[in-house]
Amino acid sequence: MRCGVAGEQTMTRLGRPGWVAARGLTGWLLTAAALSGVAGGCASINETIQLRARPLEAPRTVEAEVESGTRVRGQRDATNVRVEAETVRYCAKATRQRAMGIREVRRQAQGNSLTLEWLFGGLFTAAGITVLSYNAVAPPKLEAEEAGLSNEREAWWTGGAIAGAGLGLLAAAWWQQASLGVHTTELGVRELEKRGRHYVCRAETATAGTVRLELSDGTLIEATIGVDGKASLPLPADIDERLRQHGRKATLEALGDWRSQVRIDL
Repeated sequence: MRCGVAGEQTMTRLGRPGWVAARGLTGWLLTAAALSGVAGGCASINETIQLRARPLEAPRTVEAEVESGTRVRGQRDATNVRVEAETVRYCAKATRQRAMGIREVRRQAQGNSLTLEWLFGGLFTAAGITVLSYNAVAPPKLEAEEAGLSNEREAWWTGGAIAGAGLGLLAAAWWQQASLGVHTTELGVRELEKRGRHYVCRAETATAGTVRLELSDGTLIEATIGVDGKASLPLPADIDERLRQHGRKATLEALGDWRSQVRIDL
């Protein structure tokens, strides 16, 4: 305690009572700077990203082949189911259009956070410059003691730190302010396509493959498609009894193509 009092008395004796006030001011400013760094340091920015397309031509409609498969038909013939199979091509009406892909970013400050960042940055910069200016225009006398020189160095460092913090906040505020608004980026030209319902656009006799019949009781029967596009599925000897118990509907399909499934009446 005596050292602290002696130091204050030494500065008073040197005719520099302002140093006491300067130390108190800089300490308060440092505390305020710490609090503001938490409360209003960086602005809160909301960012929304949206992708869109800008048409480059009028839409055009074309017919496009999309995939191939097998179409089957079957009918019971006594103790067999006779099957005819075709290899088909599925087509679809497609609407195509060349367009430029665009990435749109919207940035806006949330509440008053950006305003507070500008305000604190300006206040700290002004306070730091004030401390530095006072230190420059009122230097210690040549006969100053060590305590006075130490306080002067502390004032230079403190003023510089406060001004630097203020300039940092102002730089951050300027960068964030410049980033606000709508910013668009072109992603390149793409061809957009919208397809309609698939339909069979071409058919020819199948020359290979496997067909399967599932009875209403869960029994599975398979047969190979011949080069003539036909196959024969043998039914169980007690088929009529099964049909009476479980129903006459059965599912016929070509393996590997779910679109080929049809329900037939036995």
